[in-house]
Amino acid sequence: MYSRLIIRLFENYKHFYRSKRFKSRHSSIALNKQKLTAKDKALEHFDDFYGNVFKKQWPSIRLALLSTQKYIAIINNFSDVERIKNELENLGGINIRRLLEIQNDKTNDSAESIKVKKQNVEKLNAKIQQFGQKKQDEELAAFYPSNEGNLLPSNSLEINVSEDRLIEPSLGLSASTVTEFVPTSKLIGLENWLPESQHYSHYADNQDYPFEIKQQNSIDFPSHLHAYTYEIGNVERFPSPKKGTTGVSDYYLLNGGSLLPVLALDLKPGDNVLDMCASPGGKGLLCLQTLLPRTVVLNDVSESRINKIRNVMNEFFYNFDEREEKGEIILTRMDGRVFNTENVFDKILVDVPCTTDRHAVMEDDNNIFKSGRIKERIKIPELQSELLINALKLVKVGGTVVYSTCSLSPTQNDGVIALSLRRLSEQTDHQFVVIDMTKALKSSRILYNYGNNLGLKCGHLVIPYLPANFGPTYFCKILKIK
Repeated sequence: MYSRLIIRLFENYKHFYRSKRFKSRHSSIALNKQKLTAKDKALEHFDDFYGNVFKKQWPSIRLALLSTQKYIAIINNFSDVERIKNELENLGGINIRRLLEIQNDKTNDSAESIKVKKQNVEKLNAKIQQFGQKKQDEELAAFYPSNEGNLLPSNSLEINVSEDRLIEPSLGLSASTVTEFVPTSKLIGLENWLPESQHYSHYADNQDYPFEIKQQNSIDFPSHLHAYTYEIGNVERFPSPKKGTTGVSDYYLLNGGSLLPVLALDLKPGDNVLDMCASPGGKGLLCLQTLLPRTVVLNDVSESRINKIRNVMNEFFYNFDEREEKGEIILTRMDGRVFNTENVFDKILVDVPCTTDRHAVMEDDNNIFKSGRIKERIKIPELQSELLINALKLVKVGGTVVYSTCSLSPTQNDGVIALSLRRLSEQTDHQFVVIDMTKALKSSRILYNYGNNLGLKCGHLVIPYLPANFGPTYFCKILKIK
């Protein structure tokens, strides 16, 4: 297991350091411009852009992006659940819900232990003070055996403490400050990507827009949602699923980062759910596997994408046609920007089109960095913002919108959130709260790499790294309060 990881690590590092384009990208672009493929262009762009964003973290992220991603297996509740669980566990699979529960218990035990220790210290200090006071009273009583002559009345005993030895508790302590979102215009390689950087700088202007933030302390992992992974460092892949006795596939394989936006939705019984950009269907399938929502609407803009979703549903639901006829699952073909069913949805997932970073550096097919797609690429953040704004308008008051991408770009992530909230505040009287899930996600750090000092103000970002090569996945949870 680890030998394969080491071999892969060596091969990718060899590729990384021998890459002339990475060592001297400016000269190589000039000499080999005609030879660059779409994925080469994507890698060049990311080296310039993300190299400045992530700095020392970028080489390891780059290495992971160029390596095979790690998948998790979501058990199909419409197949033979117990048999599948046993088979996955016999392969070495770990139940993610159980793993997070164990980690959460350890965290709570640690917090409780700290609380108990603090209480014990306080009790000990109180006993010491009582003992000291008692000894002091005894010494004074011995020195002044009676109150005769009123030399020192017992009710006037005082202890004077020199004020220059008192320490103000707040001195030397500083409150934590939120790391500012670094302007995107300073992050992109301006000299080589001028057209895009000029466009992106528009989104950086929104970084200081004020919005309300509330903390979420825990996350609910439904007991009937069964997700499996291999341990950290194990780069093996689960075998392709087979069909069970009900005639549908045993499990669905997807990038582990995709689990988090769905968990962030916090689906409840009776929820009406919209997956606004549902193709190819993995996150919509996750919503349905919770067995909680009343209605799930799976929407996308093109007929080919709707067909992909339908194929996935038919593969995993033996009674899909029946569920569709009852209105439990609804497939719609519509541009999410003009989806107009208001005040119906309790939860909306907006998994927007993006630069799909991992695909962009691995595949030339359907690559957003193809020469003829530059205008489309430049307009990606605008499209993302329009989709998010419409979702925030559509969701019920008290409802939740989760925005997600598979990009590392701060422009497509926090930048789009800030821009969208600013525009809504200018155009409508709606009010929203951004939910900070840092505490809720604490136990999941045993499985996911969220990076260090990224300066995120709105959402959370799963960073690819070889031992658990999930992501990139960015997600932000927004609550509508008015």
